[in-house]
Order: sequence, then structure tokens, then C-alpha cells
Amino acid sequence: MVKARYHIAVMYSHVLVIDWYDNEHAPLRLTVKGFHNALRYQAIDNLEPRWLALYDLDNPEIMTSDEYKSLSHKASEREGSLVAKLKMLNRRVYSLVSKYGNSEDLGLPSKYVLAESSDDEELRAEESINLISKVPGWIQSRRYKLVVAVELAGQADKHAAITPATFINVHYFDRPFDKPLSEGATREDIRMFALYKDLGKPIWK
Repeated sequence: MVKARYHIAVMYSHVLVIDWYDNEHAPLRLTVKGFHNALRYQAIDNLEPRWLALYDLDNPEIMTSDEYKSLSHKASEREGSLVAKLKMLNRRVYSLVSKYGNSEDLGLPSKYVLAESSDDEELRAEESINLISKVPGWIQSRRYKLVVAVELAGQADKHAAITPATFINVHYFDRPFDKPLSEGATREDIRMFALYKDLGKPIWK
């Protein structure tokens, strides 16, 4: 799985960045063999970053393939200009550790996702997923381990260290809910997003 997060700086309009991502950036990635979807979510917890994009891949190595790298030569001048002005744009590539719930992926993409991150190897996994699976609207949970993290753009605090969590649980729901914080967790560890747009099926199939 690839998780891309970004926050729009005031230098560019919200509409302009959305048009670029929906009609240029994401569709181009769906031409690469091994990309199965492109989903964009918007935060509903009033925290930053406000936007989240999720891509399901055959394997993490796709992100270092020649085919994927060639996308940089296909990018427009507009992309280079926009990305340079974003307050934040990062990419996290994860490998799937385990999956709980609907094994056939029915009901996905879901209307809501809850992302729960931690450096704890156990990630409160069993306890957390057992509790969350009882919440009305729960569809599935997936546990991932970080493979690589890349900071693609950023004009926030360039001197601040950015250390992403090693593990992440992604919980899929058909409705929002307020999850109480686990012991030791912060609001930044647990984020809720609503589906903004399903950007379609892969073109390579």
C-alpha cells in the first residue's frame, strides 16, 4: 500500500490542486502495472494534513520499478510548479502484515477510514482491532509495516525531524465514529478520513 498525504498551502487555490491530483497525478499512476486503485480521502477530525491518498499495490517494489520512475518524465510543468508550493507532500510505502474481517474486500472502498499509527511492534493490534471490530459500520482492518518514507515537498518547518511510525492499522468503515484514544495515543496517532473520490480502475489491466 502507498499512503500519500498532503496539505495545501495558501499560495495555490484548493480547486487548482484538486484538479491536478484528480485529473493528472493519480490517473498517471493507474497506468503502472501493479497499481489497483487510487482513493482520495479528506480529514474529518480538523487536523493536518487534510488530505490522504491510498493506493493498493501488488508489492512495494513497484515504487522503485523503471516503469514507475518513468512517470517523472511524463509529469507536466504544472505538476512541478504545484508540488513546489505545497506545504506538505509525503509518501509512505507499506507492506501488508495481516488482514482482519471481510476477506473478499466487499464494501471497499469504504466511505471512511481510521488510520492508527505507532512504533510499537504490537501496535496494540489485537486489542485495538478486537474493540474496533465491534463498532457498528466496521468492514475490515489491515495492519501494515513501513517499507520506505519519502518527503516530496514541504514548506512547513524544514528543520523539524519527520519520523513516521513503523506500523499502521487502517480500519475501514461505512460510517464515521468517535473512537476513544488508546492509552498513550495522541490525536495525531489516530486520524479519521472520509472518502472524497474513487479515482477509478487501473488502465494497465
